Amino acid sequence: MAKLGTEKKPAIVRVQNEHRGEEIASIFDKNGWKFILGIEPDKPEDISDLEKLLNPPKPVQSIKIGRNDPCPCGSGKKYNLQIFEKKAATASLYLRVSFPYDAPEVPLP
Repeated sequence: MAKLGTEKKPAIVRVQNEHRGEEIASIFDKNGWKFILGIEPDKPEDISDLEKLLNPPKPVQSIKIGRNDPCPCGSGKKYNLQIFEKKAATASLYLRVSFPYDAPEVPLP
């Protein structure tokens, strides 16, 4: 996918008068971005592509948690202990739930 503001994907903006169009065009020219400018007095101004170019979204950075780092849940325990305890709790819950169904029936006296 082409980057916004290039020949393949120019920014599209709509303004209501020529004076505003000249202001917007100077911003695009100063930054070297390609654009299509429409002057339409009867429609609302749309400069969202320009705003996207001026304020690009920040990439999301994930935090890598080491096994000996504190758990991000705030408990203060090591991350690997938290994971171990969760797995153990899940396994014991599974055993408690599945045990009565797997056990042979014992006749009552």
